[in-house]
Amino acid sequence: MKQVLDVGSSCIISDENILGDAHDCLSVGRFYPFADRRLRSLANISADRQVEIYLSVREYSGFLASMFVELLRWERLSSQDALLNLDRTIAGAWVELVERIHAVFPKAKLIIWKF
Repeated sequence: MKQVLDVGSSCIISDENILGDAHDCLSVGRFYPFADRRLRSLANISADRQVEIYLSVREYSGFLASMFVELLRWERLSSQDALLNLDRTIAGAWVELVERIHAVFPKAKLIIWKF
C-alpha cells in the first residue's frame, strides 16, 4: 500500500469491512471496536497526504437488522442475546465511532451522510 501512496496521485481505498465486521461488534459490544487500530495503519502510511474520509451511517434498527443477517449468513451468530445486548448499548454509537476516527485522522476532512 505504501508503494501506491508514494506515487503522489490520488488513491481511493474502499471496503465495506474496513472498520470491522458484524462479529467484531458483538464480541465487544460496541460498533466497530477495532476501527481505530485498523485505521491507524492507514494513518501511518498517509501521514503526509491530504485525507478525506467518507462514512455512511444508518439508522440503528436497519444497521442491527443488516448485522444480524450477515451473522446468520456467515454462521457467526454466537447467541441472540449478544445482539440484544448490543441493541441496548447503541445510543450514540455513531458519534463515538466518528470521534475515534477523528482521533486517528485529526487533520482529515470527514464527510458523513445518512445511508
